[in-house]
Amino acid sequence: RFVPERVEDSRNFCNKLWNAARFVIQKLDGPLPAPTPGTELPLEDRWILSRVHGLAADVNQLLADFQLGEAARRIYEFLWNEYCDWYIEAAKVRLARDDRSALPVLTQVLATGLKLLHPFAPFVTEEIWQNLLPFLPEEESRALIVAPYPLPDRRWSDGDAERLLSALVDAVRAARNLKAERRVDAKRWVE
Repeated sequence: RFVPERVEDSRNFCNKLWNAARFVIQKLDGPLPAPTPGTELPLEDRWILSRVHGLAADVNQLLADFQLGEAARRIYEFLWNEYCDWYIEAAKVRLARDDRSALPVLTQVLATGLKLLHPFAPFVTEEIWQNLLPFLPEEESRALIVAPYPLPDRRWSDGDAERLLSALVDAVRAARNLKAERRVDAKRWVE
């Protein structure tokens, strides 16, 4: 079935992904080493790395089970909600303080997300990849279409970080909902 609303949603998603990638790329000035398991990282970095590797595990299983729609939905939800809406916003706080420590994680998670999404949205992901490529480690594929599909790395699994950040996200959402219910301007500071 052709559903115009789904086409519009997909366009909006590609636009959001494009803008997120542009934000990350504009912050980079050269290749960055990928983060390595076992290094001390801030909570939000541990959370997003745990989430993206958990996503890779889920998507690989869904693809093996031929649940293509569910695989695409999970990638969409991760990139839109977790990466763009929460992680990039958290990284902006650090970047505003001239703390560039978030850049390797921003870049690595974006690269992994593009690889996961590529079978579902090949043209936009390949174009973003070509713009991101100068900032990736040299061992990365010159074209996304021939890049190896991401496999989960359980060393990044961090249940504590996922629980803590999930509680923080729930608290922020509750505060936003309360402000909306009480018709308080979203930009107004409230004690």
